[in-house]
Amino acid sequence: MANKAHSVISEQHKVVVLQRVGRLGNQIALMSNLVAFSQATGVIILHPTLGAYADYFRGTCCDLFCRYPAVNSSKRRVPILYRMLLYSVFRAFDRSGAANKMYPGRVWESDYKTQLDLASPEFLTRVRSARYTFLTKGWFFRYPDVDKTSFLADLGSFFSLAEPYASRVAAVLRKAKSMSDILIGVHIRQSDFRDHAGGKYFHSTKDYARLMEHTCRLFPGQNVDFLVVSDEPKSAFDFPGLRCHFGSGQDVEDMYSLGGCDYIIGSAASSFSLWPAVLFQRPTYRILDPACKPTKDDFRITLEPWAERGKSSSA
Repeated sequence: MANKAHSVISEQHKVVVLQRVGRLGNQIALMSNLVAFSQATGVIILHPTLGAYADYFRGTCCDLFCRYPAVNSSKRRVPILYRMLLYSVFRAFDRSGAANKMYPGRVWESDYKTQLDLASPEFLTRVRSARYTFLTKGWFFRYPDVDKTSFLADLGSFFSLAEPYASRVAAVLRKAKSMSDILIGVHIRQSDFRDHAGGKYFHSTKDYARLMEHTCRLFPGQNVDFLVVSDEPKSAFDFPGLRCHFGSGQDVEDMYSLGGCDYIIGSAASSFSLWPAVLFQRPTYRILDPACKPTKDDFRITLEPWAERGKSSSA
């Protein structure tokens, strides 16, 4: 996507991510915002610390530096050992303080709470003043002004699943959809949420089961099945009276299986279910209070944490 920002920044400028913060969903969120920034400015993105997940996606599996726009110079996947070594080098470069010493004023970090606007005049001025700019310590870097159509098209291409993950997801969805009229994906995140934020976002399996029972009643006369993915083992015995299928347990396969459902239910505090909701534009209910009883209107299509052009960043 070209716009007037191309006259400010060009391909000679590069933004490099030095450290990996968070897990799969957080890293995709960060890279997606950098994709939006690159679309608008022409700057090249290098995210070598995405390496732990790079094998999953067509846009990154053959590129050691996980660049955007994608550069697949080889048809061979990058060996995981190479990625681990490169990650260690970049991490040491950052943590030792060498990055700040060698590139004073070129390293930007977030505090894990405050969003840093990549479209701000200050950031744009820094990027255009030197060849390299580095991001570290956090994933709250946002580009809150995207054209929805081109943005989603580019994300869909860059983050499309590589094999064998794509075939495994397709198999899970075929089985889950074979007898259903409506398939609702449910992401149950519990392990780390028991302690995170004092347990504010932890919900019991029974909480999810009650919410699923209520959701069934929103579709009278239709066969409603659920595809359950979780960071802890679940079985049909946890959801009596409900027609449930279960994901493979592999992180990216579970995430993209949610994207193949008709509706998604997930925690308001987790980017794991948010990513497939955004990428595949699925109506999603994000749980804050498990005692609430959502209506169909509470399942919303979102572009969070990005905003469509012309809307505020909180849209």
